[in-house]
Amino acid sequence: FFGHLPEGEALTSPDQLLLENLQYLLSLALAAHRSAFGRQTGYIVDELTSLRTEKYFRERLGQETERGERYGAELSVFILEIDNLDEIEKEYGENAQREALRKLAHQIKNSFRLVDVACRFENDQFGVIYPNTPIEGALTAAQRFEKLVEDPFLTIGETEIPIAIDG
Repeated sequence: FFGHLPEGEALTSPDQLLLENLQYLLSLALAAHRSAFGRQTGYIVDELTSLRTEKYFRERLGQETERGERYGAELSVFILEIDNLDEIEKEYGENAQREALRKLAHQIKNSFRLVDVACRFENDQFGVIYPNTPIEGALTAAQRFEKLVEDPFLTIGETEIPIAIDG
């Protein structure tokens, strides 16, 4: 900021103090954000979708597997992939692709229980961990979710864009 002042101008002491305090407060806010949403080894929240990352998914899967073995609880996992994400980008552009990812993530967040762990993996893959859930329960949830993303899933302007998923 100091390098962007017009030539010959300087900050007054009160302005400089204000900027230093602002810098300090921003550093505290950034530390709090990292504490809430990430670790020093990397963030655990996908910025585009606000879902957890694959790294978090793998950690939680290990924890839930251990818990299931210890207490005899069943565990199910649902993995889904957007089959036509590359085609959406080629035909409608990157913004449509990003909107498809955001909308699918929103549907995932609103379709599963609070105890389920929903994450985004690679560009077009998502996963959900169902703690204490037999395979039949996970299949029912997956089928219910599939119906939510039937055509048309995404509308941009007047164009309806279908999304094909495989789970």
